Amino acid sequence: MCIRDSPEAALFAKTYCPSKISSVVDLWKQDIQKEHPITAQKIADPLDYPDEFSDLVMAAKVEQFIRGQRNSVDVPAHQYVEYNELLTQDFFKVLQEDPDQDLSQYSVIPEIKKQNPIFDLLKQHEQQGNEEEHFQDVDEPI
Repeated sequence: MCIRDSPEAALFAKTYCPSKISSVVDLWKQDIQKEHPITAQKIADPLDYPDEFSDLVMAAKVEQFIRGQRNSVDVPAHQYVEYNELLTQDFFKVLQEDPDQDLSQYSVIPEIKKQNPIFDLLKQHEQQGNEEEHFQDVDEPI
């Protein structure tokens, strides 16, 4: 990461992975310290000021919950649509309404289907196709 990317990386971390914000801010401060030491001193780590960045604490809870759910099981690709719908739940809003809400009652993991249902459809279509070909062969003149 170079100096000009540090601010964007900090904003990205704040938005998408708040657990990494402190390490990214530290890198940013180290990078800028060389050329602008006074500015580096003025850059604050949001986690050091939870009262001023209360949303960041909630975002960290949501990140921890989602990460724990995602690491618990691999979701097959054929269930992506169902998985994506579960991921669009607004857990941040849930915590804004009730900061003490236990997110463990929610799930972002769909019920895992062992076999891809598309394979069943293909097999069924294949069997129907073979039957049709068999009948066509019988009806055709020799």
